[in-house]
Amino acid sequence: MTEISIEPLTQRNFLPFGDVIETNERKYDLINENRCKKFGNLSKLQVNRNDVAGFSIFESKAQNLPFKINFMERHPLASQAFMPLNRETFLITVAFDNENNPERLRAFRTNGLQGININPNIWHGVLCPLEKDGTFLVVDRLETHNNLEIHEFNTPITINSGT
Repeated sequence: MTEISIEPLTQRNFLPFGDVIETNERKYDLINENRCKKFGNLSKLQVNRNDVAGFSIFESKAQNLPFKINFMERHPLASQAFMPLNRETFLITVAFDNENNPERLRAFRTNGLQGININPNIWHGVLCPLEKDGTFLVVDRLETHNNLEIHEFNTPITINSGT
């Protein structure tokens, strides 16, 4: 059985897979007569050609640790962003690609205020809130045709609580 531990989610740790969407330690502009902080350009949605991107709401059941991953997916034509709407912490599993197979899996846990934008072609696990059910704003390519690949593991990967 393969088992991996959860790492802290930081921009540096997550950089090979995408962006962490958060305001902590980020620059901002004051707008609206200095009543509003604008944290701009936290991440860019990547979409090939003139494909249509859009906003969706995902509602997902909470999971407990340890958590078993039976499969991973990737989206070759666009990035995919997830932002918790109610301060839900969630588990993020990502992996590098090796000849169309996920390898060197890594797991991260958000602090409830962080979102992520997963780069195109990055293997990732399913949306996995921890402690309580989650509601997420998702921004991605709306058409899934030719933009969803799934890899099923022969033996599930177990994510333990780690640090």
